[in-house]
Amino acid sequence: MKKKLTVLGVDPGATVGYALLDLNGNTICVGSRRNLSISNLVLKIIEYGKVVVVGCDVSPPPRFVKEVSKRLNAMLIYPQKNLTIKEKKRLVRLKKKEPKNRHERDALASAIFALKRIKHLLEKIDTALKKKYDIKVADEVKEIILTKKGLTIERAFKTIKKKK
Repeated sequence: MKKKLTVLGVDPGATVGYALLDLNGNTICVGSRRNLSISNLVLKIIEYGKVVVVGCDVSPPPRFVKEVSKRLNAMLIYPQKNLTIKEKKRLVRLKKKEPKNRHERDALASAIFALKRIKHLLEKIDTALKKKYDIKVADEVKEIILTKKGLTIERAFKTIKKKK
């Protein structure tokens, strides 16, 4: 079975916050844990699907977040300047699952921020596949484009066709 593509938001620190969304913005999980290692976070998250984007709420991103992104072979997205508490609260306000603490709130805001940054690209991929190619391979094309920098939709589609 093909794994669901996901966006991970991470809030590093003594207590690590994490939030996972699908590409439609639905919340898969939100949590936090004290002294959570990169390896344990990655093991926990990959149960839910394939992370294609990792987001954080500060610039530059902390080493912890960079390493998580690298281990997951996922695109890293972060703001030009740190998100304010007000911006983070606004981002998470519409979510049904309420974060239990600031670490979870910051992680969820990071995931939402990252998803918003790629939303236009995801829509462009869907439109191109409907017009020219095959919409059934949308997730595979999205995964390739988000994890391998510089590939066009056409090249990603051809890569998938060669495999089949």
